[in-house]
Amino acid sequence: MKSSIPLAEEFVEAVISRQKRTTIRAGRRNYALGPTQLTSAKHKVPVLIVGVRYKRFEDLTDADALADGFESIRNLNAVLRRFYPALKPSDVVTIVEFSPL
Repeated sequence: MKSSIPLAEEFVEAVISRQKRTTIRAGRRNYALGPTQLTSAKHKVPVLIVGVRYKRFEDLTDADALADGFESIRNLNAVLRRFYPALKPSDVVTIVEFSPL
């Protein structure tokens, strides 16, 4: 594996169960397509990055929230603001699409 992406422990089960198929990061991040691992304090979950997209925070949708393992855009926004308190509506986020290996 070339790289790893940090993942909060609270999201590991959602990744393993395939409920969470994306991870969203503040800013424009460059992740290479291909194998990597999502790494929490206790787990290393091998995944295949199949896509990387960029959107403004304010343009995220319920579909983005569902792919990220949340029930609604409201829930997703609350969690993103917990991790990135300074995130503004016009800020770009990176959506990393993956499939567990």
